[in-house]
Amino acid sequence: MARHAFSMGQAGTGKTTWLINQLRAIGPQVLEGEFQRILGLTFMHGSRRRLDAAIRSACAGLRATVMTIDSFALLIVNRWRSTLDIRKVVVGCNDDVDFEERAYAVHAGFDRIVEAAVKILETATAAKLIGATYPLVAIDEFQDCHGCRLNLIGSLGRCTRLLVAADEFQLLDVSLQGCPAVDWARRLCADGNAEVTELQTLHRTSEPTILETARCLRSGCRVADAAVSVQCFNGHGEAGYRILETIYWKHPTGLPFGTRAVISPSRVQIVGDILTSLQQQCMKRNVKPLNWRFETNESDSVDDIIRRLVPGNDTLLEALPLTTLDCSDNALLEMARSRLVRFARLKGLIAIPYPIVCDVVERTVHEVRAFGPAAATCVVTTVHGAKNREFDDVFIVWPYSVAPGSELQRRLLYNAVTRAKRRCIILVQGGVARAQGDSVLQLLGQAAPIFAKKKSQGSTSRSSGKKSIC
Repeated sequence: MARHAFSMGQAGTGKTTWLINQLRAIGPQVLEGEFQRILGLTFMHGSRRRLDAAIRSACAGLRATVMTIDSFALLIVNRWRSTLDIRKVVVGCNDDVDFEERAYAVHAGFDRIVEAAVKILETATAAKLIGATYPLVAIDEFQDCHGCRLNLIGSLGRCTRLLVAADEFQLLDVSLQGCPAVDWARRLCADGNAEVTELQTLHRTSEPTILETARCLRSGCRVADAAVSVQCFNGHGEAGYRILETIYWKHPTGLPFGTRAVISPSRVQIVGDILTSLQQQCMKRNVKPLNWRFETNESDSVDDIIRRLVPGNDTLLEALPLTTLDCSDNALLEMARSRLVRFARLKGLIAIPYPIVCDVVERTVHEVRAFGPAAATCVVTTVHGAKNREFDDVFIVWPYSVAPGSELQRRLLYNAVTRAKRRCIILVQGGVARAQGDSVLQLLGQAAPIFAKKKSQGSTSRSSGKKSIC
């Protein structure tokens, strides 16, 4: 039998379910010692959270640890940091910092940390210990691994057994040549070191329009049958009305249920304008507005909290006034403030240096986003943020500004459409002419305006020269 096993298939074919089934079958056989655990790895925290929940639900009693690849690399570096001649704890940061020693820790960018972890795993002692501790490693969303992270997985593959799930078409970095992770997996298969299971059956949805749209976007061929509706809007009020109509009035029971997502290729102002208009229209019609959760960028949240804590260009944050700062309107701000106050007391500081304030805020925001509660029935997110998730209803806002390149646009739209289980609508900013002239939107068939102009009827309409908009 091959050492490693891979599953590959398009979105919704059950790659994560395949992973769980493999863990349930193989896990109890390989966990021989009390110290051994199954290791689950993903590229992003969202997929880590979902893999962790799936393992806990389906593999009760199986000792498992689930983390991101970057967190695992940081664990390795801190465990063997003395071999790197580092005495203080290493802390990861988003900047490209090369193990810079600061007041109470050594800071390094995650790329640097992963590279250091690869070097550590090249040593016989570290490889043997990691292999013994984690005899089985499950990796979800593997197509996103490349560069140093793929090197880390390669090093893991030499000391333990891998179970991997991937779909090369869901890789959104088209600057890469092909999909390095899938290419690596197929080379292992060709050498007899891995076996690949191709998953074909779609389980997420049976809605024919969603299935047909996914097929044509993946193949680059025009739809042969009915596809997801492409509706064009010029004002945000039109798009808000269409979402309102779909959620409430076109629902069999007249009441919204399930989960909903508004997905766009990037964070753009038009999405916020549409949701504001939607809420206003709900109130005008005496409909209870839905509570939408905007999934913001981590760096934006960090900057906002730092501005609240340090409003000027001060290099020191006075600890005493910090204890009375009103944080009632922001739970993240309150958590960061509490940690800073506690830090100042433990260290006996009257004032906290600005770099330490930034470090504490960054860690607080990261931990809450990565490990805090994730349950929400209505979310507003980007395509990248929606990966490896599913919703009953999906509304895709396709703005004027979309990253150039038909290949990337097909992948972005494919990843957004395949999040839907029940209904999906693509809302295109601009007129029908824009959709008809777009090489990707053309694949989905005839676009239509949200509000079509009525045909003139009778002499009254002709004499007035006005056209009604429904």
